Amino acid sequence: MIDSKIIDMNQLKYTPKMKSFTAGLFVILLLSITIPGYGQQNDITLVANPANSAAPAIKNHILQIRQSINHPQGWKGIKLPGNHPAIGLLNHLIDTNEITSIRLGDTLHLLSHSDGNYEVREIYVKTAHTDTLEYQALSLKFNRKAELTDAQLVPEIYNYQFALDRKVLASAKEREVVISKVHKFQDALVNKSTKTLSSMLTPDAYIVKGGIDRYSYEDSFGPFYKYTVLPTKRFVNDVTDKNTPEYKIQHSHIEVYQFPNVKNTFVATFQQEWATGTYRDNGHVAMVVNLDNDDAIPLRVWKEQPFKTGYLESEISPITSITTPTLGTPYNGQKGLAFDTIETKKRSSKPGFVAANKRWVLMGIGASAAITVGSVLLSGSSDSELPDPPGRPALN
Repeated sequence: MIDSKIIDMNQLKYTPKMKSFTAGLFVILLLSITIPGYGQQNDITLVANPANSAAPAIKNHILQIRQSINHPQGWKGIKLPGNHPAIGLLNHLIDTNEITSIRLGDTLHLLSHSDGNYEVREIYVKTAHTDTLEYQALSLKFNRKAELTDAQLVPEIYNYQFALDRKVLASAKEREVVISKVHKFQDALVNKSTKTLSSMLTPDAYIVKGGIDRYSYEDSFGPFYKYTVLPTKRFVNDVTDKNTPEYKIQHSHIEVYQFPNVKNTFVATFQQEWATGTYRDNGHVAMVVNLDNDDAIPLRVWKEQPFKTGYLESEISPITSITTPTLGTPYNGQKGLAFDTIETKKRSSKPGFVAANKRWVLMGIGASAAITVGSVLLSGSSDSELPDPPGRPALN
């Protein structure tokens, strides 16, 4: 035991116990990093027809779903006012996939389907099947009465936003190949080539066709951005209609990003100017291109605003270097630093399960529980004043 409260730093040795303590603390600090944005409570913008009476209610339902999942008592289940045929499906989806938190895009788009129903996709959730920096996309569907009719996790190949958030650029060779595919597709649009477009798009491609429409609502009249989800065949038929005026389409500012977890797949984003007859719009396109299959495009989405990139890159800064004393040598720090004496409690000579298996416990826990477990490992006690992590535990 150290008798004096004043420690001469030149006489302090960096012992193996100190090494273990420092390493454990460092691991806990790393595990306690959370992704900013999950658990946020800011307001959102839902782009929809101003005359659509269901849009405000749909927005409120989405905000309530976010609040319920991110709330510490979210495990009690989500309840929405009114009749919602898919509310049980949503709760089951949350439980079986262990969804613990949800993040919404700043701007959501109300997508129209040909059957008259609506869909919102810019919803991202953390599940038991995702790593610390990964997430899955959630799709919610509503009918014209703003009732929830379906809820499902989007297939990985359609979660293009994850690639944009990571912002890992393709190599020069990959970029060249992907850009050639983009040029080929855009030329096929201009030429209204049914054969080329049909061969490049997968049969089950997810396509969002956007554009400017007009509304009349409460004595007001004006344009708004309309978004429609079209199956491949319907999209090809629409854009190759020989009765429509000739297209003038220009595209520029192409960027190509690697698609995570899917080999030889990339996301290309670019600006697009479209003019036909008296109609004209200027928007942005995201297109998923799979190079393993000949001209395979499983997704094409149009938006009026540029696609945001680098969410994970900008919010999580890596630790580049940490200065640590050399083992077995005196620490050359400043002299005269005062420390209060640390009183130690008598402990059992036989370590408990947590102490004996610290490494496996740390590897097995998620980031949200790292702080709580860290307090157990460092203090030897399970009594922690830290709040419970937000989220919804799985119901077995």
